[in-house]
Amino acid sequence: MNRRQLIAAAAAVLLIVANGAVWYARRQPERTPPNTRQVLRKQIVDSWEDLSAVPLADAPDALRQTISTEGRLEQGRNAAGFGRSVAHRPLTSHEQVDLIDAITGAVTAIGAADPDTLVAYMRDRGLKSASDSSKAISDIEPHCAGVVAGATQVYLWKPRSLREVSMVQMGRNESWVWGNERIYLPSFTGNPIFEQVSRTNPALLADVRVLIEHDDGLGRIRSPYFFRFWYAEDSKQWRPLALKIVWTGNQEPPSVMY
Repeated sequence: MNRRQLIAAAAAVLLIVANGAVWYARRQPERTPPNTRQVLRKQIVDSWEDLSAVPLADAPDALRQTISTEGRLEQGRNAAGFGRSVAHRPLTSHEQVDLIDAITGAVTAIGAADPDTLVAYMRDRGLKSASDSSKAISDIEPHCAGVVAGATQVYLWKPRSLREVSMVQMGRNESWVWGNERIYLPSFTGNPIFEQVSRTNPALLADVRVLIEHDDGLGRIRSPYFFRFWYAEDSKQWRPLALKIVWTGNQEPPSVMY
């Protein structure tokens, strides 16, 4: 066999091998890269499953005890992801107690799905209804059954300007992982409002994550609720500013009154 024949034979063998490799590859199941969101969802949900839930009626005491625990209140630069926060003094005893009352009251009011309860809560926070508080709530079904207090986190931060305050900051990671969120702004108003106070010297903010366990109607799904409060120096109290629910279930998310 001369050199030309050897080269032709080798080329034929390579062609056969290549065709065989292509045929084999096509016969194999398609391999897709892992879905990052799905991986993170499982990791987060698994971490939640290790935490116990308390009934909604017991939520205020459970949240109060959890938030008072050292390490639950992250301040200033430790509040990673919440803008370029500036240093500020630690909370006074009154400010911390009032913040906890604001958080527990908000959770109770939402779970109650009762306009009178919500109006009373907002009134205690220095706000009054901007609409008819007696409207029907037949379409309001929060399905809140309990609170997973161990997943609670409070971030305290002070923005340099109003331009650094965004709804994106609330539950940013969870919003990306699940991609299903609802944002509620309180249907109540006060005087002054956050924007008026913060034009020259932004007010102190508290972004709070509360993990809610829903009832059997929603399959006991656990989803994080993110509350934002601002501190009104004139009245020495924390006032509700926004609520974001990141829904982790496959069915329609609950509706709330806020």
